[in-house]
Amino acid sequence: MKESDVTRNAALLLTMVIMALLLFGVKDTLVISMPVIVILLLVMGSVPFVKWSIADALLAVTTLQTIVSCCYSVTPLPTFSTASVSVFMFAAYLFQRSAISSGKSAGIVIHGYAVIFFVAMLLAISTFVIYHDAVVRAGFHDTYHFRFMYRPLGYINNMWAEITIVILGVSCLLAGKFRIPMMCMAFVAVLLTFSRGAYISAMVFVVMSLLLVRKKRFVTDTLLSLAVAMVAVGAFCKSDMMTTMRMNATTSQQKSVEWRVNKTIASADLIKARPLFGYGNGSYTLVADGTAMSEDQNTFTNMAPNIVVLLLVEKGIVGTVPYILLTLWVLYMMWRHRRNMRISIAGCTLVALTVKDMTHATMSQTGVLLFVACSLVALMHNAGSEETPAYVASRRTAGAEAIMFMALMVVYGVVATTNHLHDKELSATVKGMEAVGRYVKTHDKGDIQTACHELATASAQHPYDKSIAFLSAYAKMLYGDNKHAMDIVDKLLEQRKEYGLYLFMKGCLLYNNGMEQQARATMCRAICNMPRLMHSKELANIAVRDSTFYQALKTDVMTVTGHCCKVTSPIKKANYGYILHYWGHRDKAIPLLTDAVGNMPGLQTPWMLLGEKEKYRLLRDGVLNNDNKTASTGNTPLTTDMLELMLASYLPKFETWYCAELPFMDKKTDNHE
Repeated sequence: MKESDVTRNAALLLTMVIMALLLFGVKDTLVISMPVIVILLLVMGSVPFVKWSIADALLAVTTLQTIVSCCYSVTPLPTFSTASVSVFMFAAYLFQRSAISSGKSAGIVIHGYAVIFFVAMLLAISTFVIYHDAVVRAGFHDTYHFRFMYRPLGYINNMWAEITIVILGVSCLLAGKFRIPMMCMAFVAVLLTFSRGAYISAMVFVVMSLLLVRKKRFVTDTLLSLAVAMVAVGAFCKSDMMTTMRMNATTSQQKSVEWRVNKTIASADLIKARPLFGYGNGSYTLVADGTAMSEDQNTFTNMAPNIVVLLLVEKGIVGTVPYILLTLWVLYMMWRHRRNMRISIAGCTLVALTVKDMTHATMSQTGVLLFVACSLVALMHNAGSEETPAYVASRRTAGAEAIMFMALMVVYGVVATTNHLHDKELSATVKGMEAVGRYVKTHDKGDIQTACHELATASAQHPYDKSIAFLSAYAKMLYGDNKHAMDIVDKLLEQRKEYGLYLFMKGCLLYNNGMEQQARATMCRAICNMPRLMHSKELANIAVRDSTFYQALKTDVMTVTGHCCKVTSPIKKANYGYILHYWGHRDKAIPLLTDAVGNMPGLQTPWMLLGEKEKYRLLRDGVLNNDNKTASTGNTPLTTDMLELMLASYLPKFETWYCAELPFMDKKTDNHE
């Protein structure tokens, strides 16, 4: 075997290994793989700059954009992380352009990927069996409403659904007797996600591939595999599959569509504010936080409703154009090489991934999807020539690319190993939060003065982070500066008019200022939107000091919940049922709670209040931790203050926006909402 063949085979093997490491979530895969990629790129050579295709240039531009984004992003820490991933993926793409240099090389990679995906599907289907059994044993009749507990290989269902589309594409690229079994398993994996986005994108893939690949054998294999998969899944999960296919029949489906539409509409103002370059990579969830809030005020998702919104908000028009051009290039290559099965199916897979991302933008956060997408784009260049590479590799070009990548690796290493960027972004926030924590324990005036100063600085530094502004208002309230605290809360309520914590703090400030009637009305709205505030330490202190006010507030809340017959939302019914149950009106609470879980069975607390302990434990503890029969069922709610409630909801946001742990946060806070 020639030395060049040995090097190329090693490169192809490395491609498969990296994909497997990314798929199975091995930590530090990028850090370990990057030096090896650079070395092999030097040994093999790279595509000469003069031979770069439009796709090569566009991917280079998108990578450059992510690097430049670090200079102006409103979230520098996740932007830096995103830039490092983007650089790795571009290096991996150039590496694969050299490794997958012919149709033969493409075939080796496809079969290697298929073996890895086969193992993944076996694990995923086994996970589904365990998950399905746990749901049924808890007393539920179907699994559709509990998909959030189905986490094959550790992926949330939306991410896994998009991975199954890639698996489907790779399965169709296989040749020989293994194609039908792989396609059957791939279709089963897609159907078992019960994801509407996956069903739609899979259908787009099937239709496009059948129109482009008009080989009788392929058409037969595809339709037969789809039919077998639908019969197999329908035999055991007919109700779940039919619910998914109805698309907008259940309350949860309607709420999901409503959330996507509202988030998309709300993003228009964000795009208008920074139309050209956006807010920077990884910034969407921060700048969009609080816009188009769902009724469940404790929810937080770190994904955009669709890829268009994500690109326009984070990258602006300038950063979005290269992605549009890249999509057009894929469509052009599919049409130009429509007689080439590999290029057609690779293109169909990329189009299907884009369609899936139009229903929930998960691809940018899933490393294995980005890596395989790079493989498919590389394959579309070189799958036409079976034996001979489509170009002569250039070591000079590879050397220039290697120098660039090594320089970026050094920069990444310096930034990652020093805390300069972290300290610059979080110094004031951490100092302020720690000072609040000390004051809560010691009541030292010096600590609360420090907290007010540092949190005011942090709030000015991070204007899009509403939680820091809330903390600043909380510190000022503790210090006795009710006027400035009220000014901050009023600004927060301009964007989130019905957010329970903001309303409750305003109610406390109004009460402190002697405006009891306004305080009662505001606290009543707060409790109806966030019933957990019934058990707050602030309200408990008011009940002890001023029982007249407390009883009047309780009467106001009960008057609102008394009009429950006019409420149609399951979440509102669950909230009102919760309030009625804990304030002694269980005869009125039970019908509300029953109706709430009848429409949205995934609601957790109503099952506990209805005495359905098995169902409550499943939803609280998950599938694998559901055997602890002695665990508390949470009938006695914990008493917490506003700070603890805010920190519980702020935890996932803080970790997403600042890539750090939240100071002095007790992660074991129980949540009944």
